[in-house]
Amino acid sequence: MTDKNEDGGRARLLEEGLVHFVFRYGKDNDFFDSKTDARVTSSILNAIEVMVKGYEVQDRPLSLWNDAIINAFRVFLEVKKNGGGYITIDMMNRKLSYEKENPNSTKRNANS
Repeated sequence: MTDKNEDGGRARLLEEGLVHFVFRYGKDNDFFDSKTDARVTSSILNAIEVMVKGYEVQDRPLSLWNDAIINAFRVFLEVKKNGGGYITIDMMNRKLSYEKENPNSTKRNANS
């Protein structure tokens, strides 16, 4: 029988392994820099599918994994190119975006 802590520990280990696997793949492919029609290979997506089997995310379509990976690399390159910045995650609309300046600072200043 698997307890909640043991299962959570496995999920964290899977996440770390998955992050390393995908980052290494991106690094080997220049993080898809300057590629407008970037796609993650089917072999990588199939490996991810195998890795997440039995976890909550197993039912997510491979196209969603592809989009998330490509968008994450795009944002990573922006952060790297600009020496920092702000990353915004919109979970409802599944959007990841980059801002060079703090996107909240103008809102606070406008309300002052």
